[in-house]
Amino acid sequence: MSWVDKFLTDAEKMFQIPRRELEKFVVYMAENPEKVQEWAEQLQISDTDFLMLSTIYTLYKTEEKVINILSDMELKVDEAIGLISTAAANLLNALPQEDRRVVLAQVLLAIALQTEDAGLRNSLAEYAKILLAPEDESSHAEGPEERR
Repeated sequence: MSWVDKFLTDAEKMFQIPRRELEKFVVYMAENPEKVQEWAEQLQISDTDFLMLSTIYTLYKTEEKVINILSDMELKVDEAIGLISTAAANLLNALPQEDRRVVLAQVLLAIALQTEDAGLRNSLAEYAKILLAPEDESSHAEGPEERR
């Protein structure tokens, strides 16, 4: 079974979206990303579900490639932290500022979806939710200098 078939089967169960619609999503993600948002709006998919769906799509799509890359690496914990944090920072720094919070939320959500510990998984999902809150709501912890 290909990753696409696995994704379609699992996403249909998780989101109750008809398979034929999910097939359109897969095509749009691969060939016409501009249509993905329009597709989500037509189906009235919430922002949270859309973020979750696109994160799961990314995980399924990249799983084999990532496992192949990492399979030959033998990293100590500190080296793994360095690798992951550097990769994440480079990703975020390469993005336009307005996209960074959403992508960081998606990274946290991707980690959460793969974490076995339920408490940690829920905490990561909550952090992702905080990042997605409108700026004025999520900046309440900042002082007046940081909000300018």
